[in-house]
Order: sequence, then C-alpha cells, then structure tokens
Amino acid sequence: MATNKEILKELQLINDNLPNGELALIQVDIASLKEDQKAVREGMRELKKQMLDPDNGVIARVNRNSDFREDAKIKLEDIGDVTSEVMSIKLWRHAVNKALWIMFASVIGLVLKALFIT
Repeated sequence: MATNKEILKELQLINDNLPNGELALIQVDIASLKEDQKAVREGMRELKKQMLDPDNGVIARVNRNSDFREDAKIKLEDIGDVTSEVMSIKLWRHAVNKALWIMFASVIGLVLKALFIT
C-alpha cells in the first residue's frame, strides 16, 4: 500500500512532466487549423461553383467554345467550296473577256474594211 508521501511524490512527478504552456499553444494551433480548414472549404465551394455553374461556369464556357470551333470549321469548309466556285467564275469571265475582245477587234476590222474598201 502506498503512503501519502509516495502518492504526493508521484503526483508531483506527473505535474512536473505535464506540458504546462505547450498545451495551450497546441489548442491555439488547433483552433487556427480549424479556421484555415473552413477557409479552404469555402474556397473549394467557390471553385466548384465557378466550374459547374450551368450558365457561366468553366465547363459551360468550354462547351460553348467547342461549339463555336465546330461551327467555324463547317463555315470554313463552306468558304472553300465558295472559293472554288469564285475561281471557276473568274476563269469563265476571263475567257468571255478574251472572246469579246476578239469579237470587238473583228467588228472594228470589218467596219474599217467596209469604210476604206468601198
């Protein structure tokens, strides 16, 4: 059986080994960590909201950009078809211009021949 002196001695030993001021610092650090964790959670909520917002979220904007690029690609293909049609019309116009100049020169030649030979 332990005597009161031994019990007091053991209690004093336990009291001497307790982290007196360190425990309060640990509690302050834990409270600070909880506050930081709340701030991180709030930031994550904001990021999630910005990414998943159906109207202005990042995913919605990326989808709109992809749609725009697909539409532009289709329009570019249409422009290629129109460009080839314009080139064929230009070639036709060039050939018609040559034919008209030849006809014009021939008519002028015939008129001059009719004026001077008669």
